[in-house]
Amino acid sequence: MSGIPSSSDQATQLRRLAAEQMIILADKLGLHSEDPFSLQLAAADCNLAFYWIFDSQEKSRAECLSILARFCTQYLPQLVDSIAQKYQYPERYWSMKVEEFEKVYFHGYSQLKAMQALVVYCRPYAEKYLCMSNLGQRAELVGGCALNLLLHETERAQHLMDGSLAPSIHLSDEIRAAVPKILSSFASVSDIVILILLHMSSEARRRCLSSAIVPRLRRVVQELLGWEVPVLDRASFISLFVLLQGRGDGLRPSSSMDEVHGLERCGRRDCAKTIENAQLFQCSRCGVVLYCSKRHQKEDWQDSQRPHKAWCYKTPW
Repeated sequence: MSGIPSSSDQATQLRRLAAEQMIILADKLGLHSEDPFSLQLAAADCNLAFYWIFDSQEKSRAECLSILARFCTQYLPQLVDSIAQKYQYPERYWSMKVEEFEKVYFHGYSQLKAMQALVVYCRPYAEKYLCMSNLGQRAELVGGCALNLLLHETERAQHLMDGSLAPSIHLSDEIRAAVPKILSSFASVSDIVILILLHMSSEARRRCLSSAIVPRLRRVVQELLGWEVPVLDRASFISLFVLLQGRGDGLRPSSSMDEVHGLERCGRRDCAKTIENAQLFQCSRCGVVLYCSKRHQKEDWQDSQRPHKAWCYKTPW
């Protein structure tokens, strides 16, 4: 048994690992560059960051959560700023060649996809950031960027399909065969929009959906719901349509969401007490996990599977 680390040692090792790995993740996302429009930055495949997070989650949920929690406390505001600049200042694109624009734009898409992964695999911190009232404008920036990206994908798909996303007898056989591929990118961005909007505060989401582009997106999604394409998840598009109508308060999180105890119930594994049937208190350090008693908080701190000590950080925002 001497070769098996104690839960205390495990938590310490995870915190050390997180301190190293968060820097690697920030590098992959280009967050150590002063210019978010840098072509040298865009040339790096930022899309690898999403798969790096996904692989980390598959390997160990405890490792993934500890890394992403540390990353969020250090880099989440910077990630949001980098995303926002790519969509807030379109004039920066005007002097670019087409291939340069595609690289930088794809980098912004990859950063949004990483934001999606943070919501899925590190919901406690990502959701706290998106829902904080004093950070409402930042949440709206992320949501607005996601909506703009979806509009870009809409225009791209419509251009490739002769102005319509619906099947048409006027489409060439070549284009008709490419429809699933064309719409797969649209579907991927739709998933990003759903997750980000769903985890904002209701007020921030309402302001975000007041954008002038929302009615246009709503018409497009309604059009897509009228026909069947294998690559499209109908349930997902129904959720998107409901959100774009401003009726998202009753929607549930994605089934792929990592279930982290302590958000709506006691953080101790197997404890059945929830915010609905018990009086819970927040961890005073991170402010994201709830407990029903000091005993359960102490036990969860050194939990053998996913010790809270490994991912408990005070947020500077």
